[in-house]
Amino acid sequence: MIGSISTVGGRLIENGTSTGMRLAFGLILLTMALPGGSAAEGRAVRRIVSMEYPLLAIHARMQGTIVVACGVDTGGNVVSVTTVAHKGVTAQGRAVLERAIRENLKEWLFERSSHLSEVTITFDFLLKGEFRGSAKTKFIVDWPDHVTLISQEVPAQIQ
Repeated sequence: MIGSISTVGGRLIENGTSTGMRLAFGLILLTMALPGGSAAEGRAVRRIVSMEYPLLAIHARMQGTIVVACGVDTGGNVVSVTTVAHKGVTAQGRAVLERAIRENLKEWLFERSSHLSEVTITFDFLLKGEFRGSAKTKFIVDWPDHVTLISQEVPAQIQ
């Protein structure tokens, strides 16, 4: 099993496993009608592409919170991503996590609008475990403005 998707109380949750490579997560497109967009803009999201916790970030124990402002064009495409705040992440960790966020947001699609807008999204990256082997990423979208990625070690199989 590569992954599973479910909703719980208005939250979209995806679980999957990885052996350290970006597997099918980047290919899973989630087309949904989630209520509202950013609280300030009211742009609804039409497509969210899940992401995996960056492998380098797992091995270097990089975690923390990054808040980004996304410029969204009239067609609903994300055309710019700017970090507006960060907490609990080193400069090196910030660069790795920001790059992963930017690549991921290029695939998101918002509802069309007659004007350009900005949507603010908070990404929380959390690590659980020692990570001597493979890891499992939980991708949680708590719309309108929060994404959480939790990477947890997958115990080695006992032979």
